Amino acid sequence: MVALDLDRNPEISLTAFLARRARTSTDARLILDAVIGFIVATAALLAQGPIWYMFTSAGICFLSFGAWGIADRELESFQGRVLIVRLLKLARIASAIVGFVAAAALCTGALGIAIGRVIS
Repeated sequence: MVALDLDRNPEISLTAFLARRARTSTDARLILDAVIGFIVATAALLAQGPIWYMFTSAGICFLSFGAWGIADRELESFQGRVLIVRLLKLARIASAIVGFVAAAALCTGALGIAIGRVIS
């Protein structure tokens, strides 16, 4: 028997999915994502193994997701202070940009590994 999910929108975008996922996650989960992402990215940068750039990109994706979720959650509690609200909005924008660049680098790296070396 297949479970039916009535809250599911088949035309939801990736950004809307990630925003909903971050908003429904707990604070501990967002902090864990950010910390684990930072540790993985730092370790991959320091080790520089065979596919270190893919591990670094994946770590930065998790770090950005956690940072965006934390900034979004804190934005709700500082509605009265204009400077803090602007800084939190800037942090959300920066986290989103860094996360999407890291995701693009991860996809490009995976595609490069899948295709392999091309000699013409």
